[in-house]
Amino acid sequence: MLADDVACNPRNPYPAQARRAPTGGHRLDVYGQNVEVDYRGYEVTVENFMRVLTGRHDPAVPRAKRMLSDAGSNVLVFITGHGGNEFMKFQDQQELMAADVADALAQMHQKGRYKELLLVVETCQAATLYGRIKSPGVLAMASSLKGESSYSYLTDQDVGLSLVDRFTYSTLDFFERVDIHSQATLQQLFDTYSFAHMESHFGQSTENFERPLDQVRVTDFFGHVTEVRQLRGSYPLDGMPSSPERGDGGGGATAGRGDEGQVDRSCGWQEAGGGGQCRWSDDDGDSSGGGGGSRSSGSGGSSGGEAAKGRWKARPAKRLDHTGTLAGAVAAPALDGLTAGGLVALAALVAGSSWAWGARL
Repeated sequence: MLADDVACNPRNPYPAQARRAPTGGHRLDVYGQNVEVDYRGYEVTVENFMRVLTGRHDPAVPRAKRMLSDAGSNVLVFITGHGGNEFMKFQDQQELMAADVADALAQMHQKGRYKELLLVVETCQAATLYGRIKSPGVLAMASSLKGESSYSYLTDQDVGLSLVDRFTYSTLDFFERVDIHSQATLQQLFDTYSFAHMESHFGQSTENFERPLDQVRVTDFFGHVTEVRQLRGSYPLDGMPSSPERGDGGGGATAGRGDEGQVDRSCGWQEAGGGGQCRWSDDDGDSSGGGGGSRSSGSGGSSGGEAAKGRWKARPAKRLDHTGTLAGAVAAPALDGLTAGGLVALAALVAGSSWAWGARL
């Protein structure tokens, strides 16, 4: 969520950019080409912020604008702007209260929307915004304590204002020395904040957090790294087997192309050798095909009986027959009456339009 009032501000000498100038240059565009803003301008409201956290969206809100977290997610909430004792301003028109934050996190915990949550608040009297939180698994950090201001840093003379705060500058300075394989912990990050640089006292709340800070890696929340395990097989969809089944047992035989019954994963049909019919099978364990087709019966063997029930269960209590000519592993289903009628009507409409156009010419 971003007010987005800097990049296109008339006072900005770099249109559509927000360039940071820590040493007098403007080499770094913090707006960047890869910054994704889901809520901008008038969309940045207290209501939308609460809805993002709690997941209580209108059905019309797209998935891209939702936080699709669950009970196994580590969530980072970073709030920065103007505020005071137990409140944070939104667009200088609305205020997010400390009670609102506590209530939203309580709902998130009840609905299983996080495993651990890190709340970062950068505003004046920032520590007062998390004073009412009682939800477990929540770690909070603040740029200032009650009664203190949070100050900006390095005013840009070209723009006439500062593009970074002292707390954010200290945080970014730490992360510039961290990569995705780093073992740096949150305790090491917290130790970098000093009153000499920020001119305010760093605040933290660990009463609702179980793990020791020296055992929590910063990559658990910032640029989270997860291990991905690649499986050799494919994931079965709609109850269909993930690999072709071979029938070589006693009573249950599969005929057609050799002794294999192959699976077309695009439609879930069992391929019949040569040209023939394709049929889905249901709970009775039978799957058959006409022409040079294949059949698995329930009389025994690895491709019949219980094996057929376990591997060829497509859709319970339904038997869908599709007749068509097989080309390789793809079957062309025959058109039903409704589809055929629709095509005829479309052809008649096109023909009528062409005739009317020709007559007009």
